[in-house]
This record gives sequence, C-alpha cells and structure tokens, in this order.
Amino acid sequence: MKGFSRTTLRFLWPFAVGFILLTPLLFLERGTVLFWANERHTPFWDSFFALATELGNAFTALILLPIVLRMKYKWLVLYLLAFLLHVIFVHLFKQGLAADVLRPYAYYKQLDQQNLLQLVEGVKVRRLHSFPSGHTTTIFMLVTYFALLIQKRWASVLLMVVGVLVGFSRIYLVQHWFLDTYVGLAFGVLSVVLAYYLLMRKSKSWYEKKLDLPFLNRS
Repeated sequence: MKGFSRTTLRFLWPFAVGFILLTPLLFLERGTVLFWANERHTPFWDSFFALATELGNAFTALILLPIVLRMKYKWLVLYLLAFLLHVIFVHLFKQGLAADVLRPYAYYKQLDQQNLLQLVEGVKVRRLHSFPSGHTTTIFMLVTYFALLIQKRWASVLLMVVGVLVGFSRIYLVQHWFLDTYVGLAFGVLSVVLAYYLLMRKSKSWYEKKLDLPFLNRS
C-alpha cells in the first residue's frame, strides 16, 4: 500500500472529469433529466437500479468496515473521518438549510401531475428532504476512498462508473432531482479529500500501525 502524498490525489482525475462533464446538465429545466430517465423504464432496469441504489445505503459503509479495519491506522482514520464529514454535509442540508426541498413525487403531486411519473414496484418513494442525495454522497465517499486506497487508474475509472450508476438510480427511481445527485457527488468526494488533507498536515508515527485484534488475524 502506498502512503499519503499530494500526488496520490491524481488518481481522482475520473471524478473531476465526470463532475465537469455533468455540469452542463445543471442548466436544463429542473425535471429534464428526471423525465428523460423516467421514460426509459424497463423491467430489467427497474430491477437493476432497485438493487444498485442499495450500494449507496449507509449500511454499505458498515459492511465494508471489516476490510478497512485490516488496513493501517492512517487508512482507518481517513475512512472514519470521511464518513463523519459526509454525514455532517448531508444532515446540514437535509435537516437544516434545505429541509423544505420536496422530492420529485411530492413536487409533482402538488401540481396534480404525479401520474406523469412511472414508479418502480416495491420501491418506497420518499417525499421530503430531497437535497442533497444521501445515497449519492455515501457511494461517492466510498468510491473516492477506495480509489485513493487502490491507486490504480483502471480502479478509479471503474469506481467512478459505480458511483454514477448509483447516483443515476436515485433519479431513475424518482427519489431525487439531478441537482441532488450532482451535489451528492461533490460532497462525497469532498469529504474524502478534506479528510485526506487534514491527515496529511502532519505525519504521525502511529499511522503505519495496525489494529491488533484477534478476529482480524484469523486466516
């Protein structure tokens, strides 16, 4: 495993490129991306995105924790700090600054236009706390972290694709607007980069140590 350095951040170039390429979509009318995705429903994609969206669940971060616990302290602390920052970013807006922002279904129901939306059977459509997308923030926190950990260009590209699919699933399933997922992408990446820089400020001797727990050392 490679250490911390500013050059390590070069493995995040797919995230920067993706962010830039998605930016023009912000200038479209609010529901444009939503309806574009909604018009492309098929049984296969319904099942695919209903499963893919679960990767953005916060429980995914807990499921991956045993892997991180095997890493050196610096990677463990980075993971925990990035997770904490991403939670702060999401809740600062969802429960505070943007608490009144309606999700797509609730918005169009107010206009008596909810019948325009195709919903996926078995998926509970939420109505409040739209901004930002928590699932998108979580998945991009995770894929950004593992891009830094793996430090392979192919892995960074693959992880970016996974993040985009999960973010798109939130729109496809009528859970979020495009803006919600776009900002979720930004917050997810930012939480890791910010945590990374905070840890880089001063090297610590304990960074290279590992947890000495019996259940982690079983073969």
